[in-house]
Amino acid sequence: MRNASNKIDPCLDWTSSTRDRTTTLGLAFTKSKLMAGKVSVTGGVAYSVGKTDIDVTGGSYVNNPYAGVAGNPSAAIAAYYIPAIPLPTTEAKSLELTLAGRFDVNKSSSLRVAYGFKRLRSTDWAYEGMQDGSITTFLPTREQAPTYDVHTIGISYIVSFY
Repeated sequence: MRNASNKIDPCLDWTSSTRDRTTTLGLAFTKSKLMAGKVSVTGGVAYSVGKTDIDVTGGSYVNNPYAGVAGNPSAAIAAYYIPAIPLPTTEAKSLELTLAGRFDVNKSSSLRVAYGFKRLRSTDWAYEGMQDGSITTFLPTREQAPTYDVHTIGISYIVSFY
């Protein structure tokens, strides 16, 4: 029952608990002294999944807009208690791949080549409010949860003076 003094109101008893879980799996390798000791190769792959859950307890009252309206029974409920519900899970998945090689041209110089790939896919309920038609009090930004694919390539020629 709604309490006018708010001293024992269940709406004042809010709690939340957050749980983060991250799982990562990776593998790396190195192979050297190939082609008469002139070539070495390294690489690796890593996969990660992170999830966040936010659970809440408590709730809030909302007034019945039809209470006290003519034609409505006098026994109509004046206010409804709406319990809080957990927020949707946010999730981020990433994949990273690296591959590099070194070729020793002679004792004082070498050629290095590297390739990298990174992918991120994420879902976050906070971005849903930034879409057209979601909130009418400001202009939407249309921002999306971060998602990308990145490829990198590197080539270098190294000379040592000794």
